[in-house]
Amino acid sequence: NLSHNNFANQIPPTIGNLKVLESFDLSCNNLSGEIPREIEKLTFLEFFNVSQNQLVGLIPQSTQLSTFNNDSYLENPGLCGPPLSKKCRNEDAPQQPLPTSNNPLDSNWTSDIHLWEVILIGCAFGWVVGVISGYFILSAREPLWLSRFAWKLEYRVLQ
Repeated sequence: NLSHNNFANQIPPTIGNLKVLESFDLSCNNLSGEIPREIEKLTFLEFFNVSQNQLVGLIPQSTQLSTFNNDSYLENPGLCGPPLSKKCRNEDAPQQPLPTSNNPLDSNWTSDIHLWEVILIGCAFGWVVGVISGYFILSAREPLWLSRFAWKLEYRVLQ
């Protein structure tokens, strides 16, 4: 229950990642913008209330959201479409289906930066840190720990 918190801005699309969310109450805040289509992914949702906000646009047409009555959307003068009686201007236009992906790494940042580029940058950084660290460790004159390690290794090999 996140009602009466004076939240502002939009409902984040990442809310669709909470796939087992059963109750979602954002009523009596100051939310604006559209209800994100990602909310269609919340298939376990049993209670939903976004009343008394400043939301606009077509209510996403999923099986879950269509089961909630008008009270869930009250006092959002810009909202339209079923289950509300207020029709949208372009309600006849078909909605584009949400892209589906089973990849848990899919998110906004991975669409801009490919995962292999991130891995390559991490490997290069690790290699540079390793070379610099190795140089400083081995540049000391005959480090005692290295001499002991070499003597023990030589002793084991020769036995």
